[in-house]
Amino acid sequence: MWQDKAERVLVSVAELSRRLWREAVAVENRDWPPFWLYVTGAVIAAIVLINFGSFAIVSLLSAVGNSAGSSHWGLVVEAPLRAYVYKHSRGLPVSPTALLHVWGLTGLILFALSFLGSLGARIGWIVFGLFSCGAVYAGSRPPAQWTATAVAAFAWSVVSIIAFRSVARYRTDTRTGRDRDRVNRRTVEEEAEQRFEQVRKRALTSAKGAGYKDLEDYFAERGHKVIDTISRELRIPKPRVNPLREEYLEATISSRGTLSPRKQREIIADLRSGKYSCSEISEMHGCSQEVIRGIRARVVASGGKGRAVQPNSSSTSPVMQLPGSDRLGDERSD
Repeated sequence: MWQDKAERVLVSVAELSRRLWREAVAVENRDWPPFWLYVTGAVIAAIVLINFGSFAIVSLLSAVGNSAGSSHWGLVVEAPLRAYVYKHSRGLPVSPTALLHVWGLTGLILFALSFLGSLGARIGWIVFGLFSCGAVYAGSRPPAQWTATAVAAFAWSVVSIIAFRSVARYRTDTRTGRDRDRVNRRTVEEEAEQRFEQVRKRALTSAKGAGYKDLEDYFAERGHKVIDTISRELRIPKPRVNPLREEYLEATISSRGTLSPRKQREIIADLRSGKYSCSEISEMHGCSQEVIRGIRARVVASGGKGRAVQPNSSSTSPVMQLPGSDRLGDERSD
């Protein structure tokens, strides 16, 4: 029984190996290399770097430490630091030499990442420098503690110039990018306004060609028409119809229905006068009372503000608020 299972497992492994081998050698395939090959290569590279890279870094740090320790200036910083680590590492499962290597490796990594512009690494580099100076102070003997700490701080500050070398450039680039974005935004807005002005001029020319005095006169008669009709008559794109219509029709005017904006303004003027009831206004203008009530509701919702046109007048210019506008056509004898 187990022999059959073992045989099936071997066959499956052999088939899988052949398939992976075919994918690995199919370099002419446009999907090559396959995903599993990427993963395998990454794992192998990580293993090699971890094993050989760590050994190389530790060897480099040891060489640098020995070089620094061989000079008098290096001993000013290295000797107190080493004394502090040896004194305060008792009871730890790692040796003081390993701790010094970790300290050096951490500093090297933070310095490299700070040089490349990492904000977190720059914060870590500052903390690393403060703790290093503190360790030098604690590991030195009086009265040379402050002198050794000053030398360590001076050396760390000099190296920090290289680590922070792109901070000013980053700020300049950020500020320049913001200014560029602001200029681009203003340019886009100006271009949009210019295009809309061209649309308005084209619409005005079309309105005058159709017999209207201006766009105000056109929208007073045709502003309630559908977008397709207005776009065709004014020869403007459909997305430009509503923005242009909103310039000439106040909030109390509906762009839907059969009543033209001029007729709606006449009804609004009668409502504001307070002289007529809804039924009387309905009879005067030949529309239902529901339409009159809808217009009155829009006027009330807009705060009673808007343009009012005297009845039987062809003028569409704004006029003063009429007396009794606060009543807006209270029904007296429906």
